[in-house]
Amino acid sequence: MAKTRELCKDIRDKIVDRHKAGMGYMTIGKQLGEKATTVGAIIRKWKKFKMTVNLPRSGAPRGASMIMRKVRDQPRTTRQDLVNDLKRAGTTVSKKTISNTLRRHGLKSCSARKVPLLKPAHVQARLKFANDHLDDPEEEWEKVMWSDETKIELFGLNSTRRVWRKKKDEYNSKNTIPTVKHGGGNIILWGCFSAKGTGRLHRIEGRMDGAMYREILANNLLPSVRALKMGRGWVFQHDNDPKHTARATKEWFHKKHLKVLEWPSQCPDLNPIENLWRELKVRIAQRQPRNLKDLEMVCMEEWAKIPAAVCANLVKNYRKRVNIGGAGSYIYDTPPQTPVDKSFNSPPDEAPTTPWTNSQINYNQPKASNAPTRMFAGETYSCPGCGKAVYFAEKVMSLGRNWHRPCLRCVRCKKTLTPGGHAEHEGSPYCHVPCYGYLFGPKGVNIGKVGCYLYEKENAENEMPSEH
Repeated sequence: MAKTRELCKDIRDKIVDRHKAGMGYMTIGKQLGEKATTVGAIIRKWKKFKMTVNLPRSGAPRGASMIMRKVRDQPRTTRQDLVNDLKRAGTTVSKKTISNTLRRHGLKSCSARKVPLLKPAHVQARLKFANDHLDDPEEEWEKVMWSDETKIELFGLNSTRRVWRKKKDEYNSKNTIPTVKHGGGNIILWGCFSAKGTGRLHRIEGRMDGAMYREILANNLLPSVRALKMGRGWVFQHDNDPKHTARATKEWFHKKHLKVLEWPSQCPDLNPIENLWRELKVRIAQRQPRNLKDLEMVCMEEWAKIPAAVCANLVKNYRKRVNIGGAGSYIYDTPPQTPVDKSFNSPPDEAPTTPWTNSQINYNQPKASNAPTRMFAGETYSCPGCGKAVYFAEKVMSLGRNWHRPCLRCVRCKKTLTPGGHAEHEGSPYCHVPCYGYLFGPKGVNIGKVGCYLYEKENAENEMPSEH
């Protein structure tokens, strides 16, 4: 039905005046050419509110639903894009109106977080690492010697510093920061630390290859372990850089009888030394070195000044890093807390595997496992149809469990089912027609062929009259 036109205020006033004169709805409608129902609605509104003008309307402003839908589907949409879309739809608004509308709905403009580019193999490796080490005690992480390389620029963090000034003093020398191209030069550092404090910091001269990396380890790693009194059973951690995973480097670790923690690729946030690098860069910016020689000297001094309590706190909270399904995760959304039926492919209860067993200490990249996956909150999310892990982005929920979409099929006819739109018997999915009715439905119901109401062949033969 098309939307009717809105009566002007003059006609509404005429309707009210004629009603006061004692005319009926039908008479007023005939004189003014309006329907009696329209006349009655205007008179009732006048009696209730003592006015004929339109009241302020509730609900979302015109175009607000279009704005929210566009932003929800495309978060990178700009305000100008939204203004142009609304203008094409017949609504003219300003950028300020767009901002106010989004702010009322709890949205604000934020910088997109930068995350590593992840391939499916990276996701599987990180998931395996989290499952293997989620329940490891804090004492095990205290035995790890963390290591990494970083680049320190001469003017690296100056751009983030803030000053207190008046409006017209922006170019005062006290309120400005000198800038140079490419950060004014930089140095590359290798460092290590454990829960007991920082180890040695080494400047890398030139281009580092496998031989230089092994020399750095020989001159800095073992002395750092002895200085921090790591004791027996400590484990070394480094990422999967080609220099770290080279055959000669693996042989060097084997000859030294050193254990290396398996590590997933493209997961810098799992390494707590990244937080330590940030702490070092903040301290260097406060010292303001003038050249690369001063920069190296300041790096060595400030690295040694980092308190052992800072290192211990980073390792103490490491379990939160492993639980990548929680807040701040950039791989998975938080999995919903759904009940799990242990009758479907639930793994037996076993003692948690410690990360330092011989089976876990591996020099190679971990491979994805096809076993049922234990997610971060402790539940098992394995598809009842195929038994493989079900990830958050590909799951459909039915019968209180998570399925792959193609695996949710009728047990009898193998027809793909819609979640929540099928029957169930003893935990297995069935289509309503004809499988569930044929097997478990009440006999005598016309489900199936026309005129057929008995589905058991034996009963049909017994009830058929004899021809003799």
